[in-house]
Amino acid sequence: TTWTGAATSDAAIYVDNGAQVTLDNVTLGPGGGHGVFIGNASSSLSCTDVTFDGLVKGNVYDNPGGSVLAACP
Repeated sequence: TTWTGAATSDAAIYVDNGAQVTLDNVTLGPGGGHGVFIGNASSSLSCTDVTFDGLVKGNVYDNPGGSVLAACP
């Protein structure tokens, strides 16, 4: 697991190592963290018609890349 309690892993949806998540026709937010945290390169996130709304830390945190993404990868 990549969960450390660090501020970067604060998210509504946490996609752990090797997990696969598909989001379809959902809204994430508002909230104080990220919408989604991607744990590592083996984690998979697929999105269709996803709206990110008012997320304080950003929409998607890409832990392998160390960056916040505006949309699903």
